[in-house]
Amino acid sequence: MKKTIQAVAMSRILHIDYYWRCESFKKGIPPKLAEALEETAEDRIKEKMGEGYLSGELIDYVNMDIPGRRTPMDGWECHGWWNLKKENEPTPKLNTVNVIEFRGGEFDIQSLTSYQDDKEGNALAEERFKELISENHKVPKADIETALENGYFEEGEWKVIITHSH
Repeated sequence: MKKTIQAVAMSRILHIDYYWRCESFKKGIPPKLAEALEETAEDRIKEKMGEGYLSGELIDYVNMDIPGRRTPMDGWECHGWWNLKKENEPTPKLNTVNVIEFRGGEFDIQSLTSYQDDKEGNALAEERFKELISENHKVPKADIETALENGYFEEGEWKVIITHSH
């Protein structure tokens, strides 16, 4: 009896989106620093994808000289987020905006609140973000608005971020 085995070529395109935010650079991240962050993002994403994650936070402290800027003792602190999407994969119907509170370390999540990513949900998320900051710290309203614009607030080992998941 003769057996025929058919081989089927399979491929899938993966889209990985990531972004970085460095509070020290309000008008854009310098190219030299952006290159270092790109390498960090790719290494971290490979690591976390190997563990089965499809999205996650990015954090890096880069020690490098930037012309015209004094390098902080711990390096340039940058935060970001990454997300993996497979081509032809259905887009989830529930896009969310998330408010995440950390205490005592990068991965010590105290609270995670998600809202629908629409006008009402964004307003509720912004309200929760501001509420967490003001109930835990005496912070001027202008500083809270700046934190909202930047997407995070940090004081010591306590941090609150607001981010979108798609």
